[in-house]
Amino acid sequence: MKTPTIGLSALLIGASFPALAQQTREITPRNGSDRVTMEVRENRKIAKFVSGDYQSERVLQDIDGDGWCDIWCSLFQKVETRSKRVDTDGDGFTDYEEMVLMMNPLVKGPLPQKIDAGDQEANKLARIMARPELDPVTSEKAIKAWIAYQEALNRGGLNLKVEEKRMAKSKALVRLSEKLGVSKDATLAEAQRIFKNKRRQGELFRGVNENGRPQIFVTDDENAADTIHADELWPNGGSFLPDLTGTGVGAVGIWDDGGVHSDHIEFDARGLLGESRTEISVEGDFPKGPHATQVAGVLMAAGLDTEVSGVAYEVEISSYGSFDDYAEMTDAANAGMLFSNHSYGPPAGWDGTNARWLGPPYLAGEDPEFGSYTTNSQSIDAIAYFSKNFLSVWSSGNECNHDGAVGTDFDYVVTVDADGDGQLDISTLSHPQDGGDPLPGATKIPDIDGGELLNIPGPGFDTVRSTGCAKNNITVGNIKDAIGGVQSSSEIEIWRSSSRGPTDDGRIKPGLVANGVFVKTTDYFSDNNTTATTIVTGTSASAPGINGSLALLNQLHEESGGGPMLASSWKALLLNTAIDGTNLPSYLGTQAAAANLVGPDYFFGWGACDAEAAAVLLYKNSVSSGQSHLCEHMLFDGSTIEMPVCHDGESPEMRIMICWTDVPYQTAATGNATTEVLDPEVGPADVATLRLVNDLDLVVTAPDGTTTHHPWILDPANPMNAATTGSSTETNFRDNVEQVVITNPQPGNYTIQISHKGTLRKMTLGPNGEYLLSSNAEQAVSICVLGNKDPSPLLPRLRFDRIEETRIGNQPWNRVYLRLDGLLGVRYQVQKSSDLETWFNIDDSFDSSGIDQFVTPVLVPEAEIQHFFRVRAITPND
Repeated sequence: MKTPTIGLSALLIGASFPALAQQTREITPRNGSDRVTMEVRENRKIAKFVSGDYQSERVLQDIDGDGWCDIWCSLFQKVETRSKRVDTDGDGFTDYEEMVLMMNPLVKGPLPQKIDAGDQEANKLARIMARPELDPVTSEKAIKAWIAYQEALNRGGLNLKVEEKRMAKSKALVRLSEKLGVSKDATLAEAQRIFKNKRRQGELFRGVNENGRPQIFVTDDENAADTIHADELWPNGGSFLPDLTGTGVGAVGIWDDGGVHSDHIEFDARGLLGESRTEISVEGDFPKGPHATQVAGVLMAAGLDTEVSGVAYEVEISSYGSFDDYAEMTDAANAGMLFSNHSYGPPAGWDGTNARWLGPPYLAGEDPEFGSYTTNSQSIDAIAYFSKNFLSVWSSGNECNHDGAVGTDFDYVVTVDADGDGQLDISTLSHPQDGGDPLPGATKIPDIDGGELLNIPGPGFDTVRSTGCAKNNITVGNIKDAIGGVQSSSEIEIWRSSSRGPTDDGRIKPGLVANGVFVKTTDYFSDNNTTATTIVTGTSASAPGINGSLALLNQLHEESGGGPMLASSWKALLLNTAIDGTNLPSYLGTQAAAANLVGPDYFFGWGACDAEAAAVLLYKNSVSSGQSHLCEHMLFDGSTIEMPVCHDGESPEMRIMICWTDVPYQTAATGNATTEVLDPEVGPADVATLRLVNDLDLVVTAPDGTTTHHPWILDPANPMNAATTGSSTETNFRDNVEQVVITNPQPGNYTIQISHKGTLRKMTLGPNGEYLLSSNAEQAVSICVLGNKDPSPLLPRLRFDRIEETRIGNQPWNRVYLRLDGLLGVRYQVQKSSDLETWFNIDDSFDSSGIDQFVTPVLVPEAEIQHFFRVRAITPND
């Protein structure tokens, strides 16, 4: 996303303001309760905004007298027309009127609203209407919410579209309730208890899968979208944002076993642009077709079966097998693909049957694959690094309840035939169970069919495979569904098999969690089976929910006129708006039950994805000036970036996050994909070498100028401990994501400071494909801010200082002096134009020193009557 050009054309040399008649004109926005008045005072055009008791004014500078405010022209660079009468998006407002309202003239959408406290409460209560629990009229709380909702609608101050969704979900739940014998008069707690008991009793049993495990039907697969609030963004969803389905944003890649069964009715022949599933050789132990088809259904099933609907149910996909994936990902990223899903990984540890060891066949102890940074990790990081805009999403794995021999030797089958006798070898080496030893107080838990008990589980630390241990991807863990969407930290429950961090060097994994428990999705068992469905559980089902959310967000971004955005910006957007998970299941032990994991951790990562919160922040960012909530900058070697933010006065906290796509790790200055990177086949396990190359630091200073806030840090030696906030001497030196959370913010400007340790490095490709490292480089960084004012209190702008007449030879010239108010440490380029259409660079780019910076004088010919100047930030996408 390019930093918008702000305040540029407010400087005109050799011309005066056109005479303006005294006039007042009122523009009626879409929301009739708001009002915009255009008037002229003291020869200046003024736009006055009124929304309830909220009022503000903006001075409109039409210096060239063409009827356009020059500032709007610089903010909305994609508007090429110069006519006030054009209505590009066909919504009844001219482009000019929409820009006056600070709305993108290329996109239809509601006017951002400012509602009173009563309406805000009604808004919150009305969200209950979208929760598919039981018939809402039986709930006293729901009745109150419905009354408040209707009153708010009558006042015209609420813009929610939940009634249709509420009715559809209510009817579905009534049918399910009747099927299970749940009375309509049951309270929510009683209904939840009955559902829980029915699940354990196996009364919803739907057969067994190919591994002999029971399949349990609990709810429809809207849970995948519902838990992470993605369904709020659908048509008839509860969000005020434009309807989102994933349409028109290009294909999302799915790499998985033999490819997606493209003939399934739920895919409707849409967008299966990659390899044919019948032509792909199968790698590893994956069966051909079903797994990829199940993953695709969670992401983009059309919903023709009313119980099956993908998170982005109108998005296209490009399907590939998992063989040769890195080369194919590179080609796809170069061709413009933005997101990809990978619900697979290298085999590791135990296979869950206690009879087969998948790790190195002659290496005792832990499988070194877990937590390690290998050529897999490096390849994933390199693809993201060189493409800049490509973000891959990987499942973390399901290793935590895979059992092995604990403390004893016994014969078991390994996966190789080393002696060539045609039989898999037998080994007597001892290996711990993947999830580790149980903690004190850990208890047995029921199997999913309520029958035979599993072994006592360990905490599951250090069980993420190398594909999930890359730095520049998103690794996704698995949580139970939360009907109606996760509303609080206490509702986020980690699923017992979901793999957990830390990585061997202590980095935070997974990055996010999403629902992947008992998800109904598409399936197939033979080539002519085009309607099959099944129930799936695992991180394979949670990862595509994140990809579906990214597709919805990208649709909103593109329809709002947004340009290319760094992969690190998409990642920061999801991580910074996630709902923090704090509670662990009591069966893990007394220490787990007492833990309060505020902040990031090795179970939930940065939290449960909240697609709606991410969309709201993205939308606010697109309609604001200055990219107040999500921006991208270049941090140059030896520099520090400073930027102000101001609390919005309403949010209970501010969240500031930086994220960057780091250089792929290697220790040699010149190497290739196998140089100096640990290979799990040669061990040993738990190599703690730090894999972060460019170590950036985030500090936020309070309005008093002395109090500082530092990012979360974790202690990998004590992975059950909650995160702590660092200090000037204790910083996060492991992760390429840092977050500061300020609770109960004070009024005034906070200062975000971004710096780095050591020298910044960059990587390039040599003539033979080798990796070349160099120092004194620059690092692109994404900054995401939640809970701040919109727009930001300081926007980069040029100010006119003075003009001196001079002569060069016999020619008269003007020497123009300018000053810049910019962000400290950001590199800018000043440009000039005589027609507001063609712009030319003035001298070299330069790093800003902050407020009131003197800019090198510019010579302007006296003959050029009109001359304009503007400033633009040098951005990562340049």
